[in-house]
Amino acid sequence: MPNQSRATIVIQPSALPDATVGVPYSATLSATGGTGQYTFSIASGALPTGLTFSTTTRLISGTPTTAGNFAFTIKVRDSGRSSATKNYAIDVLASTAPGAPPPITLSLSVMPGGIVGTSYSQTITANGGTPPFSFATTSGALPGGLTLSSSNGIVSGTPSAAGDSSFTVTATDSQTATGSHPYSLSVVTAASTVITPPSTSPPPAIQSVSVSGTITDGSNKFQYAGPCTDAGGGHYTFSTQATQVST
Repeated sequence: MPNQSRATIVIQPSALPDATVGVPYSATLSATGGTGQYTFSIASGALPTGLTFSTTTRLISGTPTTAGNFAFTIKVRDSGRSSATKNYAIDVLASTAPGAPPPITLSLSVMPGGIVGTSYSQTITANGGTPPFSFATTSGALPGGLTLSSSNGIVSGTPSAAGDSSFTVTATDSQTATGSHPYSLSVVTAASTVITPPSTSPPPAIQSVSVSGTITDGSNKFQYAGPCTDAGGGHYTFSTQATQVST
């Protein structure tokens, strides 16, 4: 019996519509080609927060809670064990509905640097959304010795090592809406000061001086003058000539 080629499975639609935070969303997937019944599944990635996918009705539905771009892959298998995949992405836009809270943003745009062994404290404040907020590090890590308070967004502690750290802080409000911001924090060692003590070396030795004076011998008086030279070891040499000035 000759081999029969199997029809290629085609997944529809070609693209999914955008969604909006706080607005109900619905989109249905379908497949053509292949043989018999189809089985749908999410092969990789994830749907936007607040949406679910029914493998029986092939319906993506729910109410998105977080703005952003969410990519995922749908896989379809037919009863003849043929399969196909298709990549999708849903852009979730921030809510623009009247009376809806504005999207959550974090007020601290740049994280100041720190110094090893020096106390550090910076506050990240959330704006928009519906308070109260909780804070968390959702990717990367803070420098060693620092922590993030989940209740007030304060990054504090004493850095223990120099280096550069990258991390993302996410604020979540009472309606589970979120806002995130990436940060980089550089920690450096404290600048060292070198103090040079004053020199304790003895003053330079006298190499040569001129010596003069008067010598009296009874009624005779003599004057002398001449150089005195340092011979080392505390010894000096003196050469002079005396001249009688009176008798």
